[in-house]
Amino acid sequence: MISEKRMARRVTLTGTTLVIPGSGGRALTAVVTNVSSTGAGLRIPEAIPPNEAVTVTMAFLDTVGLVTQEKLSGVVAWIAPSPRGFLVGITWDRPVDPTSHPALAAYVAPRTPNPSSTACTPKRRASRVRR
Repeated sequence: MISEKRMARRVTLTGTTLVIPGSGGRALTAVVTNVSSTGAGLRIPEAIPPNEAVTVTMAFLDTVGLVTQEKLSGVVAWIAPSPRGFLVGITWDRPVDPTSHPALAAYVAPRTPNPSSTACTPKRRASRVRR
């Protein structure tokens, strides 16, 4: 049985992604398989070696439907061959947060509601008037 080792919630994000190796290699168009606040899984056409620094630019629709881009830096954590190229795991240099990457954070690190604002307030019954 495989145990889940990831600490961050992963989401699927549809959009165009560009990966630029830090070594100066050519930019690669990638498909996102999943993304989280700490990293991403991508499918790329050419191999990028593990521990290689990369810059990832994601273009996607934000939560209100506008096209937006987020640029992140990270490192290739792992790579595996795939029928359509290679699968790579990227670890971000800094976790995604609403300040650094607001559009992406809305998907991967949604704000948790304040418990006091969602708490159900008891309804008072109208007092009966006896006649």
